[in-house]
Amino acid sequence: MIMMSVLASQRKIADVQFITTALNLQKDVQKWCLAQGRRKDNYGLTRLYQTAESISVAVITLNSIFANTVENVEQRLTLAREAERNIHVFNAQLTAMYPLFNIKHKRAKRWSDWANKESNLLNGVRRSDLRRLNKLKEQK
Repeated sequence: MIMMSVLASQRKIADVQFITTALNLQKDVQKWCLAQGRRKDNYGLTRLYQTAESISVAVITLNSIFANTVENVEQRLTLAREAERNIHVFNAQLTAMYPLFNIKHKRAKRWSDWANKESNLLNGVRRSDLRRLNKLKEQK
């Protein structure tokens, strides 16, 4: 058996992709919304940003819960479902606001792609948590 290690100078901080994707979406939406000015704020831009932010909050909270008990895994699954619902709400809001605010097609596609990627990543997390939940229930 060959043991491999990484030199300390070459180590990098590993990112959790589903958190990175959610934060990228939130940051980009926030940057665009702030550039639109206060007048348009009353027409739904705040809700669009809040929905993107709620996705990030749910995902970060989910990641902070250690999946070592049945209750913790169930809480993680609830947060994953909440994030998934918010992704669907975000896509619906984006569809409604796309023509109203002249959101460039390239930007709307990027946001939609990030939201869909986040949904796919969350499905993987949810599947993994369901396997953990089944193992924990068998142990009892």
